[in-house]
Amino acid sequence: MADDARQFAAEVDQYHEAILNLEQSTIKQALASLDEARAEINGRIAEGGATELDAFRFRQLQMIISARLHSLQFELTGAEQAAIRQAAALGQEMMSRGAAALGVAPTGVPISSNLVQIASGYAADRITALTAEIQSGITQVLKRAAIGVITPKQAMLEVGKSLNSPGVFRSIAARAEAIVRTETLMIQAQASQAQMTADAARMSAAGYTLKKSWLSARDLRVRPAHVLADATYNREGTTGPIPVDQPFIVDGEELMYPHDPAGSPGNIINCRCVSVPVVERAD
Repeated sequence: MADDARQFAAEVDQYHEAILNLEQSTIKQALASLDEARAEINGRIAEGGATELDAFRFRQLQMIISARLHSLQFELTGAEQAAIRQAAALGQEMMSRGAAALGVAPTGVPISSNLVQIASGYAADRITALTAEIQSGITQVLKRAAIGVITPKQAMLEVGKSLNSPGVFRSIAARAEAIVRTETLMIQAQASQAQMTADAARMSAAGYTLKKSWLSARDLRVRPAHVLADATYNREGTTGPIPVDQPFIVDGEELMYPHDPAGSPGNIINCRCVSVPVVERAD
């Protein structure tokens, strides 16, 4: 690798790491909020004693839990919308700072604010549906306790002793993680692709060919098609990086970037891959 390409890669790699740190920190924050809500709800159920749940206590708990879940919805939405804004900025900066390291002024074409707003609104809708599902699940548990099918102590177990134990919150936690990961990395990928497309001509004029590579998380959780995409399109791959205006072929689908909405759900949901810009000296 030539010195200038190495310099570009070093700058890009810093932003790649920052993007993944943002994803992980936002997921950690979301799961902490969920676990705090779970613990508070179980604490409220425990306040009434372990033997029975009368009709008055049932209605009281419903109101308390509804208010707590509304607060949870606000917390999760705010955190994810902040992550989306930051991911959009990092996606652009990954390319523009790499170009600047080579003395090439990046094209000042920020990702559409409308797109960021739409992404934020979509994430908010998904989180609203998630908290509504928690409300429904807990209500069903409390109804069973109110009619004597289970005790309040058993109701607490069905809500869940932790996010990993059987209960209402376990599947919710997995879905919350998927929402954060997918929506955060999708807007980053869109911003990065937009900036690469905008900067390709300037990079060419400066004597560089701008391409993009596919980089997976490179662990045992990566789906087979994305392992193959990495092996095909990474810097040392069988095909190698491709022009920024061409799609990656992943599991038979044409994707302009990881998380491309044109892909099927099985190809984009919970994906941790990133499209990384690469420069080569033009012939």
